[in-house]
Amino acid sequence: VTGVREEMGEEIFKVFTSGASAALGLGIGELGAEYAAKTTGVTGLRKVGLKGAVRCAIGAIFYAISVSVGGFIGFLFFMMAAGSVGGIVLDAIEYFVPGGFRGMAEELAVRSMAAGYAAERLAEHAVPEGVPEVVEAVPETPASVEPEEEIFALS
Repeated sequence: VTGVREEMGEEIFKVFTSGASAALGLGIGELGAEYAAKTTGVTGLRKVGLKGAVRCAIGAIFYAISVSVGGFIGFLFFMMAAGSVGGIVLDAIEYFVPGGFRGMAEELAVRSMAAGYAAERLAEHAVPEGVPEVVEAVPETPASVEPEEEIFALS
């Protein structure tokens, strides 16, 4: 049983370190790509293309390191290359969807909140079947007393 736990621990370690390597590659690729885009001042599709080229160049460097190093460390550099190049998808989404993933999340949150509010309002006014609707009488204020006068009269 101990050997199985050790093997599982090693596998979990490999999964988490490879995921962390991909995230690191994504971050480094974003840093380099955004730096290149800001310093050149390009916008629109040109920005997406420039960022994609920079991400590919950074990914190629990580891939070259992974091939030359080999082993588990090489695999981690390969994951960094994949993370860097995979960020191109994020750049494309940011271009085609206003606000990128943050914009999509905000739109979904607003829609969910609006739907929840609408459901709450409908539930307040819903009358179960077979139950008679009770209408409460609203007391009327005397016509001679204005509402503002009432407030000041109490103080």
